[in-house]
Formats: sequence, structure tokens, C-alpha cells
Amino acid sequence: MADIHETEWRGSVDWADIDAMGHVNNLAILRYIQSARVVMCASLGVMREAVSPKIGPIVAHIDIQFRAPLKYPAEVCVLTRLVGRGRTSFELEHTVVDGEGRTVADEREVMVYYDYVRAVKASLPDNFPPVSAAGLIKK
Repeated sequence: MADIHETEWRGSVDWADIDAMGHVNNLAILRYIQSARVVMCASLGVMREAVSPKIGPIVAHIDIQFRAPLKYPAEVCVLTRLVGRGRTSFELEHTVVDGEGRTVADEREVMVYYDYVRAVKASLPDNFPPVSAAGLIKK
């Protein structure tokens, strides 16, 4: 039996996050995703502090689809799922939802494990979870 590796980040929309139209700015939504990414990377054991001060994840690609406006005031939740991995990279999927459960944005990203001193890709740690084609962690 396989488990899906997921994490959840929750926060509140800040007044500073809204634009002149009263919507949460798209950049703020990317910051919520960034906070969720840190939670996921920590759960995977690949944060720079956890492994080495010289090796850690770096964002290589982001693809985002904004689906609905998010307004102030609101609670926000980012559900993050590990959906792929390679030798030196892994792929995350984020779903941003408002306090009523409405999907605000979907984002998919590629993270590369990176040696910051040598400025080259590094192999993922041996204990990094393997992922099936369906995004399920193999036990």
C-alpha cells in the first residue's frame, strides 16, 4: 500500500496583500505557496539546514493557473503534494484554497537539489521518498 506525501500550510490574508481592486495580489499568492514549499521541503528532509549548509533545493520552474479571486479578509490554505522525482530534482503540486474551500490557484513546480558552493545540481539524498507515476510514495 502506498501513501501520498502531502503537507498543508494555513494563513490569513493580510491587508498589505490586496491590490487596488480589493483582490489579493498574485505575488502574494506565490508567497503563500513559498511558505507551503518550505513546509514540504522540511518534511522531505531537504532543507539546507537539515542536510548541509551547502546543498539544498532551488526553484527551477513554476507553472501557475489563477482560478478565482481571493479577497480580504480571508483564511487561506495551501495543500502541497509530492508528484514526481528524478535523480537531482523533484516536482511539487500546490492547490491554494480560500476559507470556504474554493480553489483560488493551482501551481506545479520543479525543484532542483543544488550544490551552492560548486554551483551544480546534486543528487537527491538516499532517503528521499521514491514516487510512482501517480504521485504515490512507494513503501
